[in-house]
Amino acid sequence: MLRILLFVYCFVQSQTLFAQQKEVRVALVIGNSAYKQAPLRNPTNDARDMAEKLRSLGFTVIERSNLGIRQIGSTLREFRAKLTPGSVALVFYAGHGLEIKGENYLPAVDAEITGEEDVPNQSLAMRQIKDVLSDAKTRLNLIFLDACRDNPYARSFRSASRGLSKENAPSGTLISFATRPGSVAADGSGRNGVYTGALLAAMNETNRPIEQVIKSVVTAVKAQSKNQQEPWMEGSIEGEFCFGDCNRAVVQSSTPELSATQLEEKFWDDAKAAGNKEGFEAYLESYPRGRYVSLAKANIARLTASVSPPVLSTSTSTTARPNLTAPGSVFKDCSDCPEMVVIPAGRFVMGAAPGEEESEKLPENFRNRSQPQHGVDVAGFSAGKFEVTRGQYRAFVEATGRSSAGGCYVWTGSKFELDQAKDWRNPGYAQEDPHPVACVSWEDAKAYVVWLSGRTGKGYRLLTEAEWEYAARAGTTTRRFWGDDGDQSCAYANGGDQTTKAQVPRLNNLTANCNDRYAYTAPVGSYRANAFGLYDMLGNVWEWTEDCWNENYNSAPTDGSAWTRGDCSWRVVRGGSWDLDPRGLRAAGRDRSATTFRESALGFRVARTN
Repeated sequence: MLRILLFVYCFVQSQTLFAQQKEVRVALVIGNSAYKQAPLRNPTNDARDMAEKLRSLGFTVIERSNLGIRQIGSTLREFRAKLTPGSVALVFYAGHGLEIKGENYLPAVDAEITGEEDVPNQSLAMRQIKDVLSDAKTRLNLIFLDACRDNPYARSFRSASRGLSKENAPSGTLISFATRPGSVAADGSGRNGVYTGALLAAMNETNRPIEQVIKSVVTAVKAQSKNQQEPWMEGSIEGEFCFGDCNRAVVQSSTPELSATQLEEKFWDDAKAAGNKEGFEAYLESYPRGRYVSLAKANIARLTASVSPPVLSTSTSTTARPNLTAPGSVFKDCSDCPEMVVIPAGRFVMGAAPGEEESEKLPENFRNRSQPQHGVDVAGFSAGKFEVTRGQYRAFVEATGRSSAGGCYVWTGSKFELDQAKDWRNPGYAQEDPHPVACVSWEDAKAYVVWLSGRTGKGYRLLTEAEWEYAARAGTTTRRFWGDDGDQSCAYANGGDQTTKAQVPRLNNLTANCNDRYAYTAPVGSYRANAFGLYDMLGNVWEWTEDCWNENYNSAPTDGSAWTRGDCSWRVVRGGSWDLDPRGLRAAGRDRSATTFRESALGFRVARTN
């Protein structure tokens, strides 16, 4: 009898899992930024990040950036064609939203609206979206509208309404607005809007029911906006929906109470999700000697500095200069100097955790390079917010006449070979000034920091290897600053992915199962920053460090200084690059290159002694 019961239980569980795996999930994601009137900064970023998140959660995604009038009909038809009866439909929109006579409209970016009469014919109407969902007979509809910015056409309207009005949500539909009806939402000062940023973070908890996910978004947005913005929800659904496995959430709900360490971790996660000073200050008040004290202080300083970022000018001034020693401060020593971030002093564990390299299935000759793990105390310093760009390097070459003779190693389709015609101006693929410079040797990078120091009178240099890993981790202990999963890299780093696999002859097929939109280098800052406010610490281009090469960390310095013993004809490079598979995009990953070596995926970042 017991065997029969076990069989029935296992059969039911397997059928439930099979049903979840077979569930059709389709999403329409739109981000409109490039309006002729009142352009917005974040919606296209919001759409890209949301599309990537939804693909990772099993959705088929129709993604549109800067939707034009002529694209509205074809976009709705494509969305409708992919929906099937009983499927799950999700619509995400970021951009301007208008309310006319109780109807909500999402204007196209090329709309030329001179009066209220123009809106219906030049916008995507919410009524059209709901009609598509009704015709498709979907079982569940989720609509997220980060579309409550100020009306850019208000002066030509008879009414002066702000934001969107309430929507009548059909049965089986949840509509989440970025703020209350008639109110205005913030576009955000970072990569994402306030609402979308909170939504993306909440979706990471894939086993929570959707109603709880939306409540978490409300809490985070209210905290970050100091109660100036409160998301609003309309509608209801039958049964449960989770982005992952709802059954796992039920099991987890019966687990024992959290330990003190787990409670601190949850408090810290909530503070990060809120993303404001109040959250980090509350953490410090509750845990004055906690694990994340230095990181909380750095975030408070960064948020304080972001209100009015200090930028030094080469011109003289009698006004007092801002304090550039506070952790998180952002500054520049000249108009075309690299932007710098003040990194707080701290202690961290350097190196790969036991079993990390084996579980990542690294080749044997790459294992044990990041061993043994050891504690390191790092003094405060400043690090480049971005990798040195092609434009910044050009200024150095034009000022010094630095030669690029000797060529650069590029991938020819079967191996890396020296091409005498290639250099930083032409690394074998198209680049523009905002891209990170590539095809530069360690000697080139050293010459650049010497020139920059002489120009500014400040102590510019390369990062030490310990400083680099400390900055890359930014207080985290996971393999990557966003977590352990390399296949989630595309929102955070430019590495070997499906774009690379499709367009570039690869060394191997171990690419991330996602799309980061760039086959080669991406403009610096195209992905999310870590908690220190540093971009592209993983991916884009490898970064030279000051340290000589040693095969492991036996006898390595523990004070954060450069290791100048070992084979100094080779120097340590860190961070991985656009053509590296996810295994190499790790905070502990390390490799080496000869000091004269130039390669099409090798660049650098600068440091400055405070």
